[in-house]
Amino acid sequence: MKKLLLSISQFGILTGFLFTASLFAQDANVSIQTLNSYYDTYNNTTKRVTGIYLAVGADGTNSSLFITTEFECMLYLLPCDVNGTISSTTPITAKIYNVLTNTLKHYGSYTFSNQSVDLSTVSGLADGMYRIGGWVNSNSAISNPPDNPSDNAGLMQSSVGGASGSVINYTAPASTSVQMDATSGTHFINFPNPASTQTTFSYALTQQPAVSSIKVYNLMGTVVNEINLNTAQGRVDMDLSTLSNGIYYCSLIADGKVISTNRMAVSH
Repeated sequence: MKKLLLSISQFGILTGFLFTASLFAQDANVSIQTLNSYYDTYNNTTKRVTGIYLAVGADGTNSSLFITTEFECMLYLLPCDVNGTISSTTPITAKIYNVLTNTLKHYGSYTFSNQSVDLSTVSGLADGMYRIGGWVNSNSAISNPPDNPSDNAGLMQSSVGGASGSVINYTAPASTSVQMDATSGTHFINFPNPASTQTTFSYALTQQPAVSSIKVYNLMGTVVNEINLNTAQGRVDMDLSTLSNGIYYCSLIADGKVISTNRMAVSH
């Protein structure tokens, strides 16, 4: 029997009720090891967690064979207290990675190296203290169910180490000249969505910022397209013909602050 292993630098394992079969379908046992997944630091000025290393490994039957089905890994947040003790078991998705077909071999490993995540792009994230963790979902990549949900996720430690040294104290970006108000609220949508070769962004800011733009990020957090804006409101078209099929995140940014973020699917 093959199984996927998610390496997490944490001395504890989350209990099984965190990720249940009702939330995530899995077709094989997925477990974690305390090996080499961790992150460097969190900067509350930039709202970024940096230096993330997320390592995925597999056992199997033949080291020359690949895992032949794409599956997902996820970074998630859990509320905690000042000591790093978890206070809620409801995960908040921070970022999703895809392990592509024929990327990971039996008895091999694959590492998402030196990654970062901007927490200001996490929809609805409230001010508070959080721990960040990793989870791997094999989906149908491995054909020997059932999965044991008690060992498929774990919390990561920062370079400081320890639970209290790995607390992320997040505060949402401060409001500036771009405000929501009763008569002229901030507005940001794109259509069509899902899109094929082009999408149109409709946006409105309450005041003209010094600098504003729309940025499109892939699931690795890399900017793949950007449009600079010259007005506080309007519509702009974006060419998507060079983007691969998949999920992207589109952010309206004013004076260096993320105002709104939308999820966009591209399918040619």
